[in-house]
Amino acid sequence: MPLLELFNLMPDRLSPATVRLEREDGQVAGVVRHIQTGEDAALRGMVPPALWEQLSPVLPALRDALPAAPVEQRLLSAHWGQNLAVTYELKGSDGRHALLNIVLEREETARLLGIQVNPLKAPLAELNGFHLNGLSGEHYALLALMLVIAAVKVVALTLMWRCKVLRFRWLWTLFVCAGLGLVTMDWAGNLNLHLLMAGIMTEGFQKPVLYLPWSLKFALPVGAAIFLILRLIWREDQALAQPLAPVNTPVGGG
Repeated sequence: MPLLELFNLMPDRLSPATVRLEREDGQVAGVVRHIQTGEDAALRGMVPPALWEQLSPVLPALRDALPAAPVEQRLLSAHWGQNLAVTYELKGSDGRHALLNIVLEREETARLLGIQVNPLKAPLAELNGFHLNGLSGEHYALLALMLVIAAVKVVALTLMWRCKVLRFRWLWTLFVCAGLGLVTMDWAGNLNLHLLMAGIMTEGFQKPVLYLPWSLKFALPVGAAIFLILRLIWREDQALAQPLAPVNTPVGGG
């Protein structure tokens, strides 16, 4: 796994560079326009009756959260399943930005099944850009710990490959690189600990999707620690197994 993960593209998630949703783009633009202009009748024809009962009371709040028209929309992610869930970044003529999540039916009608609007303080590229300035003390502490863990693994790997009598080095390489207990913290300060997760060379930075902040991650170097402890034991055993050199005592003459 690379140290710096730019994207983690799952089978149901594609980047904007690899997918074009022309029809859906037009439908999303229509939904946004209907909400902004108060065309409730047109919007009502795009949603199931049960959803309209939930949507109509929150339309004023959605209208306030949306940037002013005309709106530029940029596709961030698309998830295909029973329905189509898409995420857009919106930029209005008033300079405001928002994150738009919409769920559409995967049929010819492509009715609206869900919508969420989250106002943004700044463009996503600015909010979620990779940087090391202005982070909290916890971020710097975990970053230092991540670098120490990476150094421990590098030292263990170097000593392992220099050991001439060690067999199955490739298996030992995987073992030394293995870690247990995944720790992640994103740039927003959200800390997550997964005690039962394990991985190989997990140290680094990741950005799962375009609209989420960067995060650092690492796992405890259990494999490297076990190897270094075993190496100390082996060296002690080798030192004890070596015979003592005879001491030549000169015989004095008189």
